[in-house]
Amino acid sequence: MPILDANTRWGAGLGSLGQQSYSELIARLGLPSYAELAAVYGDQVAANIVAMVDSGVSPYNIRELDSWTGAVHYEYAMPEPTGNVNIWVLQPSGQYVWSGPGPEPPGGPPAPSAPAPTWPEEVPEPAPPPAAPPAPAPRVGTVSLYNLTRPGSATFYVGDYFLIEIRGADPNRPVYATGTQNGATSTMQFGSTDAGGSFSVSGTMRPEDVGTWSERWTVGETLAQPVLVFAVLSASATPEAVAAAQARQEAAEAEAAAKAAGAAPKVGRVSLYNLTRPDSDSFYVGDSFLIEIRGAEPNQPVYATGTHNGATSTMQFGSTDAGGSFSAIATMGPDDVGTWSERWTVGQTLAQPVLVFAVLPASAAPEVVEEAAKAEEAARAAEEATKAEEETAGEEAGEEKPAEGIWAAIERIVSGGLAPSAAEGAEVALTPAAEEQNWRKWALVAVVAALGLLMLTDRETGR
Repeated sequence: MPILDANTRWGAGLGSLGQQSYSELIARLGLPSYAELAAVYGDQVAANIVAMVDSGVSPYNIRELDSWTGAVHYEYAMPEPTGNVNIWVLQPSGQYVWSGPGPEPPGGPPAPSAPAPTWPEEVPEPAPPPAAPPAPAPRVGTVSLYNLTRPGSATFYVGDYFLIEIRGADPNRPVYATGTQNGATSTMQFGSTDAGGSFSVSGTMRPEDVGTWSERWTVGETLAQPVLVFAVLSASATPEAVAAAQARQEAAEAEAAAKAAGAAPKVGRVSLYNLTRPDSDSFYVGDSFLIEIRGAEPNQPVYATGTHNGATSTMQFGSTDAGGSFSAIATMGPDDVGTWSERWTVGQTLAQPVLVFAVLPASAAPEVVEEAAKAEEAARAAEEATKAEEETAGEEAGEEKPAEGIWAAIERIVSGGLAPSAAEGAEVALTPAAEEQNWRKWALVAVVAALGLLMLTDRETGR
């Protein structure tokens, strides 16, 4: 380290300099200009000297300025060069040697203030013990999912057998699986890898496994590759449901690949499905529906801004999962009848497209309209059949039984025309209107009976 000699010539008035810029001190201390410094030491050193003085360092503390300030710096010679330049070096012999490349100051070397130290020969230090070999990097296992019931198929159905294998991972390490099913995430341990770093597990898809899956398998603390994305459908799934599940699976695989490649996040895509009427574009009260968002930012809040018959409101519906997906199932209620426009947002990003749909009353559902029409048609047919039977019965009777028609008319008049209490023989007080109605009916019965007797008399006399 450079040492400032106690006998060095600092000049008068050093303590009153204060902090001034290099340009201000050029005239006062006789310092060289920037061009003169650069000519001696080069641009880099000249720039450093000016910057040091401007920052408050005294020119007397900068050894490259000794030729102008009159200060003298020196250092003791060391067994190995210190790398300092433009300084006097005190040798063990007591002699000073100038270490350039700048010019030797005109004042010459200072007088030594103390004997120069001597340096014993260096004793080499013992070599350090060899370093332990670095720990090997963890091995990244490869995970595979196989459909044993439908080899080659990436889609599973309830009852299908499956096999999961991990190869090339660290040996004897615990194996974990973090699975996300329809937005719900859970983690479970499935044993450990063997001495060769392999692991396998098999099973059968169950009804509770139906849905879209994303699984991350970890060996120890190392994530196996790739992330497994697949779907499980019910055994009675329709071809349309199969196609929709495959489309969602392909979108999830593309999203996982984009994340692995560090691609920019995609704008989520929102879809609305009528689960009660898969082929219908309209909804009716009582219909179940499914809202799905795929390919959005992971772990972000999900909002829906809906405009219903002109009134707008916003509501949060949970968050996306670790794969950037969200789903919700509900049923259309009577309060939902009308026209809708919905904008779904994940975080700050609007999912596409905007959903526009209508909800109609349950009475307008096609099956309800069809059932009412069938009931009306059946009632009309029954009425026509009854009429036809009565007409047929009248034609078969002809003129042989005129009295039967008369007695039947009398029976209808008596049983249907009287007040119910009177017809049942109950002794109750009737209103004057009811009594008058009963007398009118009995008078009509008497007229009909008289006509009947007259017809019988005419028949017997041959008239």
